[in-house]
Amino acid sequence: MSQEKGFENKLRMTRRQFLKATAAAGAAGTMAEWFYNPPPAGAAVSSGIPTICPYCSLGCGMIGVPDGSGGIKDIYGDPIHPYNDGAQCSKGAPI
Repeated sequence: MSQEKGFENKLRMTRRQFLKATAAAGAAGTMAEWFYNPPPAGAAVSSGIPTICPYCSLGCGMIGVPDGSGGIKDIYGDPIHPYNDGAQCSKGAPI
């Protein structure tokens, strides 16, 4: 029984300690994002037609890759668009 009490005391954390740890973890996550910046999705697409996704009111950027006959062969997320940074949501991905 005394071992359990000692273990509980080790896990005890004040609200101030919790907030400090949370702030430190958030700052570390932000710094990690600054240092690790992977290439954007769709960066290999060199030419295409920029457009926006019609499925919600946000208007995420997309790039349509034309085929030779005037149609569109594939659509990727626009890596330089400020809203989606090359990602596509579940509504826009199946286009």
